[in-house]
Amino acid sequence: MDEHVRKISLSEVQLNVYEEGEGPVVLLLHGFPDSHALWRKVSPLLLEEGFRVIAPDLRGFGESSAPRGRRNYRMDRVAADLLELLDELGLSRVHVVGHDWGAVIAWILASKHPERCLSLTALSVGHPTAYARAGWEQKRKGWYTLFFQLRGLAEWFISRNDFAFLRKWARGYPETDKWISELSRPGRLTAGLNWYR
Repeated sequence: MDEHVRKISLSEVQLNVYEEGEGPVVLLLHGFPDSHALWRKVSPLLLEEGFRVIAPDLRGFGESSAPRGRRNYRMDRVAADLLELLDELGLSRVHVVGHDWGAVIAWILASKHPERCLSLTALSVGHPTAYARAGWEQKRKGWYTLFFQLRGLAEWFISRNDFAFLRKWARGYPETDKWISELSRPGRLTAGLNWYR
């Protein structure tokens, strides 16, 4: 997978982008605290079916730029990154697949720029208005989305004791050590949490 990764400079950030295959394009968007590597088992299946796969590390994740300041992680800015990426690659319409925050961005692309989307597949996150209308039980299950907004406190709590919180939260998930390694880099934990702010 890594031999098909390159850096693409955009107006605000530089994205680390996995790109492979020929045919109809599937744009794969990860969430927190992942990178394009989330799709390493899905990409070969799409390639076998004749798709071209594009999976960027979204701003603040993986090897992409991590600008300072929470305003740099507003959803409209992240969506603009992806539209600019598609333009840079000469792509007018793509199938969009998103997981977690990637699904939120996928919903935004499909609703605000339907002319760019052939289809939408949202994993783990339903339509934004469904969450907004959800009752307190759903909000209780997503408690961490509020906690992650507490600048400084969230970073301290998540990273203390060698990321014990994240290790417990992601019990047994094979990517945990990779996540911790990436989030331990200067500014990366704050960049990831800025998506919630």
